[in-house]
Amino acid sequence: MYQPLVTIIIPTFNRAQLLSATLDSVIAQTYTNWECIVVDDGSTDATPAVVSSYIQKDTRFNYYKRPVDQPKGANTCRNYGFEKSKGEFINWFDDDDILLPDFIESKVCLFSEEVQMVICSGYLVNEHLKEPLILNMFNSSNIFRDYLVWRLKILTPSILFRKTFLEKQRLFSTIIKRGQETELFSRLFFQLNSNAYVITLMPLFRDRQHGASKTGRDLSYNSSYAESKHIIYTQNFFRGQSINDLDVMNYCYSKNMKLFFNAIANNHLSLAIDIRRYFISKLKNLGIGHFVEVTTLSAWLILFQFPSYRLRKRWLTFEFKMK
Repeated sequence: MYQPLVTIIIPTFNRAQLLSATLDSVIAQTYTNWECIVVDDGSTDATPAVVSSYIQKDTRFNYYKRPVDQPKGANTCRNYGFEKSKGEFINWFDDDDILLPDFIESKVCLFSEEVQMVICSGYLVNEHLKEPLILNMFNSSNIFRDYLVWRLKILTPSILFRKTFLEKQRLFSTIIKRGQETELFSRLFFQLNSNAYVITLMPLFRDRQHGASKTGRDLSYNSSYAESKHIIYTQNFFRGQSINDLDVMNYCYSKNMKLFFNAIANNHLSLAIDIRRYFISKLKNLGIGHFVEVTTLSAWLILFQFPSYRLRKRWLTFEFKMK
């Protein structure tokens, strides 16, 4: 029986202690015609030695270092891994997560001629791979909306892509510093024919959640993360507006306005100005009263660096209505 080659692409950076478990889970696959490409983002720990030991045991592993003339970051590594891939199908994976034994086999068998991607569920687990929580998945007929508003919990490892589909697309943005999979997946999902994807409810991977680091990120304001989110929410708001999808519009509007007030509160005025210039000033269907209020008072809030609680509450709860 024909088994097409599947490429697993793993970017890594200073994860020598966790990477072995991930690579062991690749070796344990019931599907055997795979290649695994590890792209190192400049590790200073034992990562090269760890990967070298696997290459010596199994020639299906390949190791590359991010080219020095390309931007540092996992997105560059993911794109570079794609350039080096030979597989008919592509699955990006993370260097601290675990593939369940039938991860590849269960996805490959769901492809037909018109299917371009197969999407699976998975488990969220703690740093010890314990306390599994299954990701919410269902058979959606509007994957763009359901993913963007986070009804469908699709993560980087979730999707096995047909390579010829990806070859026609712009891949991971190296500008985005947070939510890189959201930027890519929402762009790929927009107006995607429902016949082009299959969703399986089977949990096929374990996504390791590092509690301490996540908490730290959530509590601290990161300007580059905020800027990335603004790009994602703005792009998707106008995509939603083009198809008159109120769920998408209201979700992205609320998220962008929250970023606006947080930017002022954290003296990140360049972002507040960009949100006003590229988002607020271009809004339609606000109603003349609300539009005048938002465009006028947003300038005043920036000028006086005043994150008004009363205006924040009113603007964040505003909802677009059907025409």
